[in-house]
Amino acid sequence: MVYCTEAVPPYRIEYISPNLRLFLRIDDEKLTVPGGWFHLVHPDDVAPTLTGFETWLHGDSTRDLCRRYRIMTYEGSYIWVEDICRKVFKAGQLRHIAGAALDITRQQKVEETLRKIAEAAPGMIYQFERRADGRYVIPYASQQISKNPREPSPTRAGRSAGAAQGALFLCLLPLNIGFQRFDSHPALQAKYDLDHS
Repeated sequence: MVYCTEAVPPYRIEYISPNLRLFLRIDDEKLTVPGGWFHLVHPDDVAPTLTGFETWLHGDSTRDLCRRYRIMTYEGSYIWVEDICRKVFKAGQLRHIAGAALDITRQQKVEETLRKIAEAAPGMIYQFERRADGRYVIPYASQQISKNPREPSPTRAGRSAGAAQGALFLCLLPLNIGFQRFDSHPALQAKYDLDHS
């Protein structure tokens, strides 16, 4: 969904794409009132969303603003959106805010599941990618890992990371593949056992 608003409060909507109701399930009539968009934002997200927006709007940055928050659908439920805004200048003056909002509810659920698994996993969860240019990157690695794999971690309710085999890794591949388990090569297991005995 794309939109354009005035660059001054109450940020009156000048244009909103007709697919708003279809893709984001938002009642376009509620957006016609002043500040209508912010009336639909989840109460817990209003302050940080508005503060971040106004700081960006009145700052010197010419970069786009990217924010995530929950917004109410016409059904009364909330979905997560990623909203990317851009300042539009005419004759050197800020005149409009143009943006696009996407429904990222499914992605947020996957990320929350990943966070929960990372907190409970007796090891490290990571995402490994081979890019089109041949480079290998790790865009995600969990923070819930002990320096000593046999040392208990307080976030694991007393379970020791060493309680699980050190040779077992949980790897997050691209999201359309899902979670897969990999057992390490026997030589790696032997080296692990030697290093941690």
